Amino acid sequence: MLRADGGWLDKLNPFKKNAPASTSIERAPTQRAKSGELLSKEMSEELFGKGLMGKLASKVVNAAAGALKEQFESAREVTDACYEDAVRAVKLDSAVLNAFGGSVECGPVISQSSSSSNVNGTKQTRVGIAFQCRGANGVAGMIQAQSDGATTTCVANLQDGRQFQVGSASSVYGDVIDVDASDVIDV
Repeated sequence: MLRADGGWLDKLNPFKKNAPASTSIERAPTQRAKSGELLSKEMSEELFGKGLMGKLASKVVNAAAGALKEQFESAREVTDACYEDAVRAVKLDSAVLNAFGGSVECGPVISQSSSSSNVNGTKQTRVGIAFQCRGANGVAGMIQAQSDGATTTCVANLQDGRQFQVGSASSVYGDVIDVDASDVIDV
């Protein structure tokens, strides 16, 4: 029969800690040791247990969460840079401004995709975003931008079906540029 005080087996156990009953130490909730850790010590012990496997599972989960957090932050930075570049290009492109009526208001990003790869130590990141724009004359359009971190390319799709390559000297896709021979100046 087991006794309330633990019996003689507990007295032989070298790993049992005998804390004095009169002294109790109140601990404040522990802070996460690292900012990248998802689980605190107490939470990991509650989820996975206090044993060796519980500690190992906690470390694996925290390492995976830290890596995922880094990837999300990197994608967010590239997405923000892509959006800023695309808005700047839209507001500086004269053909797009003429189509929108002289001024353009750009909305927030409504669609985003990103991919990254690391091959032989060379990291490549590609981001694609889409956002809406509205012009002073009521014309609405969708801007699609892609960036690799160094260059950003944009295409403006207007509600009437016209499409512009933003930031290039080209005209509207599908339009025919008709030039008479008499209009050409030969020097």
